[in-house]
Amino acid sequence: MHFQLGLAQARLGHLDEAISEFENIVRFEPDHPSVHYQLSQLYQRTGRVEDAAREMQKHQKILAKNPGGLSSRPPSSAANTRNRRWHLF
Repeated sequence: MHFQLGLAQARLGHLDEAISEFENIVRFEPDHPSVHYQLSQLYQRTGRVEDAAREMQKHQKILAKNPGGLSSRPPSSAANTRNRRWHLF
């Protein structure tokens, strides 16, 4: 649910609220690459370049450990809508 809320907030231009949602998710699912990807994009859009780079590195590191694994699966909080595309940007 938080993943979907974060996506909606970002689409509405509520970037700080979207960041907050994704930061909450990453506390519970630190190894989910899509969450780190979304954070990297949002941080980039808000001028937090170093944070964006850090999140992109986490995203890539997780993908390298598990190629083709979690990247297309939403976080468990959004598992009921598994077939949707999860990349906002």
